Amino acid sequence: MFLFVSIEDDLDNLLQTSKNPLESPAVRQREGDWKAGVVWSGAEGTITTNAIPAEEIPNWDSILRIWGLDPTKFRVVEPVLFNVWGDPLGTLNRQWKGKVVQIKKARTEDLQELENEIKKHKPKLKLQALGDGAFCVVLADWQIAKPDGDGLKGTLHRILEGIDAVETRIKELRKLKRPIGRLVVLWTGDSIEGCVGHYAQQTFGVELDRRDQIKVARRLLRDALMRWSAYFPEVSVMAVAGNHGENRNSSGKSYTSLNDNDDLAVVEQVAEILESNPETYGHIKFAIPTDQLSITAEVAG
Repeated sequence: MFLFVSIEDDLDNLLQTSKNPLESPAVRQREGDWKAGVVWSGAEGTITTNAIPAEEIPNWDSILRIWGLDPTKFRVVEPVLFNVWGDPLGTLNRQWKGKVVQIKKARTEDLQELENEIKKHKPKLKLQALGDGAFCVVLADWQIAKPDGDGLKGTLHRILEGIDAVETRIKELRKLKRPIGRLVVLWTGDSIEGCVGHYAQQTFGVELDRRDQIKVARRLLRDALMRWSAYFPEVSVMAVAGNHGENRNSSGKSYTSLNDNDDLAVVEQVAEILESNPETYGHIKFAIPTDQLSITAEVAG
């Protein structure tokens, strides 16, 4: 018996796939090169999308919500990056990556509103100061721009009410025939909140930057002294520095000198403002220490 096998049969056998083949794997869509999500580094972060079709522009509000961030409190800022690739399904994909930051309120408008309120506030009484006694006012721990409680606006209202209360107290004491011919203002520091280094999340929470904190504190102290000094023939202002006024580095440590402090800078600036008008404010004297954290002065003997 003869078996005839053609070359074509041999070739077919050689080309035949396995008689017991493995099941072919399903075609998988290629994933992106970047890991999707949000990574924080200090006060800002990096947000990365999942793969989306290349022709689509990312809706950052929706993407922020996907990762648990409120679009009214956070936003993605330029520049944003993307990478693009094709996959076995024939789809062109993109991933997007951008910087995400917390939205700050419109500081300029808020500050202008506060400045207008300071300017509009009118003294409620005027008195003539007489006598040999000393009337002491302590201005402590304003921490301008600290967000706790009712925040910056609440702090401002209480300070303005305190300025009025000083004048009311002068009136009460004079009715009692108390001699209060000298005003002593004790500035005990922490007049501003600062921006970094005192506690976690301070930078995110603070309501004004450092320059505007100093501006508000300076103008409040300036206006208080201009008003109060009209009722006393002699005014003494004594200042010490607080920790919130320290010049701190990114690690939260004071790194220059005890002299380098915003609490003292505020008083120094007010002193220069008032010294420019000696006819009206020449009776106001300032004691501002250099490179020390305490000061001693004689008051009424």
